[in-house]
Amino acid sequence: EQKVVARIEQVQQVVKHHIPLVQLFRGYWKQLLLMVLFEAVYASSFFVFFSWLPSFLVSSHSVTAVESLWIILIGMVLFTAVVPVSGHLLVDRGLPKIWTFMAVSVVVGAVVVPMMLGIASHSKGSLWVLPPVMLALNGVLAGLMTSIGPQLYEPGVRSSGYNIGHNVSFAIFGGLSPFMVSALAVGLDNHPYVSAGVIVDITAGLSLLSGLALAFVAPHVNRTEKVLSESSEVPEAAVGTVNAVGDTEYDLDGHRHQIAN
Repeated sequence: EQKVVARIEQVQQVVKHHIPLVQLFRGYWKQLLLMVLFEAVYASSFFVFFSWLPSFLVSSHSVTAVESLWIILIGMVLFTAVVPVSGHLLVDRGLPKIWTFMAVSVVVGAVVVPMMLGIASHSKGSLWVLPPVMLALNGVLAGLMTSIGPQLYEPGVRSSGYNIGHNVSFAIFGGLSPFMVSALAVGLDNHPYVSAGVIVDITAGLSLLSGLALAFVAPHVNRTEKVLSESSEVPEAAVGTVNAVGDTEYDLDGHRHQIAN
């Protein structure tokens, strides 16, 4: 514990007068850039199924406006339920987080075009089942990303880094996804469903490539953690430190973890 306190004091002296954004862009620009690309499939698939698809279905008279709202409501209920479940079952069980996110991205990329073709058939079953299923897969990605993102940055820039990376990714790959789908549909002889699937597949490829780089830049994120105890004797200064003493860390809740490669 004395080593932990000494380490914290040393870090505090170094960052005492730092400006978070300057520190972020100087020391963590690689993590920030890779995080933006890594979330691409999450952002694009979420906006395609949450924003673009319901409006398109209503405009093409496949469903009524009320039906589209119910479809999205069911999907968001599943999304909300899956986020903490995936965080517990996948992250807390000690699976490598980056590899797990990439595996789910492969699943999303593999099923999105068949899903879109099923939705294009306008059968009631596909319209009511497939969009909520994709939003549930997005919930898995969200649960993983809330654990991966903050670990890419040190405490002094963690909030800024995670929020900037997440919002930029969603602005580019999420907010612009309806525009990208419409633009690609023009080049594919007006096949919007296929265009939407292709856009999600492209972003899935970006997520996989950036994931490989991210695992190299931030290998500690992929390490598994085994909770040892919830000691009430953890010094206040140790809370939030990582790898401060040997193979032990203290998370933001004061829990002690053992790091295993």
